[in-house]
Amino acid sequence: MRKGFSLVTAIIFIVLIATLGMFSLNISATTARQTTHIFLREQAELLAQGATEIAIFNLLRVDFTQAANCASLDRNAVIVPQTFYPTGVQNTSLFDIRVTINRVFGTIGACDGTAGRGTAVIPISTAASAGTVILDVVVRSANANVPPIRIHRRTIQKL
Repeated sequence: MRKGFSLVTAIIFIVLIATLGMFSLNISATTARQTTHIFLREQAELLAQGATEIAIFNLLRVDFTQAANCASLDRNAVIVPQTFYPTGVQNTSLFDIRVTINRVFGTIGACDGTAGRGTAVIPISTAASAGTVILDVVVRSANANVPPIRIHRRTIQKL
């Protein structure tokens, strides 16, 4: 009778230890996955900030006194050269970065908005607001291996 009781106690003890081991492994895997998601989200937010700065820098470099450069204010203009990060190719990249000009206020140099651009120039009442643009930056995950992430950032910039 004593030997049978010890065997049952040993089996219950092994099942209990195995259950605790599986529970701790599950918590560890969940924590690692959440840490990865948080890291990727932070990286996407930093990419949105960097893409905004690159877009503003590229717009500030344009000479808007020449009418030929007004296409830089088009909604479809390429103001950030690399749209897939980090490799530049969609299949192997983590993020897709899109920067668009949402609105242009007033006249910027020779660009008055009548050239048939995709961006509507909004008439404004004050001369101080002329030359202001609104940029929309969207960073989203580029492939199925990355969890779905979408960061949208809107920036108002005076040119």
